[in-house]
Amino acid sequence: RDVLATILQLGNRVNESLGIPIMKGFKLTALLKLSETKITGNVKGVTSAGRTLLHYLIQVIAKQKTELLDFSSELLTVSSAARISIPLLNQEINSLQNWCNQLKREVKKICEGC
Repeated sequence: RDVLATILQLGNRVNESLGIPIMKGFKLTALLKLSETKITGNVKGVTSAGRTLLHYLIQVIAKQKTELLDFSSELLTVSSAARISIPLLNQEINSLQNWCNQLKREVKKICEGC
């Protein structure tokens, strides 16, 4: 989560320099653009030759947020989560919502009788 927050901060700095309003989030597909977006000019001591936003991000994390360098341990549950069926998950959510609605009706009936 902290790595994603750092990426959001970086994106907002870039957007701010372009006059684009600060964003509260980004799409995961934007992560692919980190390795595609080239840096032009010098950015706080980072030489631009052949450098991308991904290079800059890694340098920022290595210098300022070293505790984030071991974020790979946070990814251990990703493979398990990737196997979850979205339609099945939606079905379970709908079942839980129906159960909660039924429970609310039952509680309301009981309260009316008091």
